[in-house]
Amino acid sequence: MKRIILLLSAVALFNTVTACDLCGCFMGVSPGDRRGYIGMFYRYRAFAGDKISGSDFFPDGGMKILHGTPTPQGPSGNQYEIYRAFEFRAKYFIHKRWEVSMVAPYLMNKEFSDGVTEELSGLGVMTFLTGWQAVDEYYTGKLLHRLLIGGGVKTATGNFERKDNGVRYPFLFQTGTGTIDYLLYLNYQLGFKNWGLSLNPVMKFNGTNKNDEHVGDSRSLYASLFYKWQLKDNLKLLPVISMFDEYTPGVYDNGTFIKGTKMNTTMVGGGVDVYWKNLGVSAMMQETVNEENNGSGLSTTMRFVAGVSWYFSQEKFLLHSGKKAQ
Repeated sequence: MKRIILLLSAVALFNTVTACDLCGCFMGVSPGDRRGYIGMFYRYRAFAGDKISGSDFFPDGGMKILHGTPTPQGPSGNQYEIYRAFEFRAKYFIHKRWEVSMVAPYLMNKEFSDGVTEELSGLGVMTFLTGWQAVDEYYTGKLLHRLLIGGGVKTATGNFERKDNGVRYPFLFQTGTGTIDYLLYLNYQLGFKNWGLSLNPVMKFNGTNKNDEHVGDSRSLYASLFYKWQLKDNLKLLPVISMFDEYTPGVYDNGTFIKGTKMNTTMVGGGVDVYWKNLGVSAMMQETVNEENNGSGLSTTMRFVAGVSWYFSQEKFLLHSGKKAQ
């Protein structure tokens, strides 16, 4: 029981340059191999109208959510939305091939529209994941080949009924959804010498809250091409080129689709991971290369992720394994 409590209460990680906005989980490059970890990362994502002042990445002002509440004449273009999060994460191997992980986010949402600013922060949706190494051919000549099959659940933590002067904030601006959602994912990694490729398709099946609000089932794909550069015995540098593609059909309220909530976006960018002994530091930035117009008056401008993690070797497993984790 003590081990189980330790496992479930361990907090957080960021161990590579790609993180998922929709599912709040990492499933990308894993140069730490079979080591557990704890850590924290920060992520930032911005949406902006076409008439907002300042940088596309960091626009001026605050922001005002327009999803589902457009003015009669339509969005003005002078608005933006910013979503930030600090996430504590952890991963632990209960078997040589069986890993479990958790994510606990603290969200900071901000909106601006035509001079009106709103901010909302609080505990977000906690996620629990588990994955099995279905294919685990470590080194066949110069090739590394690995397939992880996993699933998880997003709990109903986070407040989804916050109000301002008695008026409830829009659903997408809340720090919680009030739903229980389920995830299925694959993580395929292929390496040749110092080069590596990581592919991560994810499916998310969303529940419905007590207000009959529901986000349509979504899918996303993460791809990373990286190079492992061994600078010294204990120092490793990994430049990364990454791609993030997501599709969410949108929000439904009592069975009615809310215009402006659909997302169909592809982003591309680069980053770097630095590993020194048991410490990992990562940073990544992506820009939008293609996005479907959803009628909200906003478009995705960028994603930024940075984090630090601490890795630890595991001598024993909760479930019997004949060999030490590599």
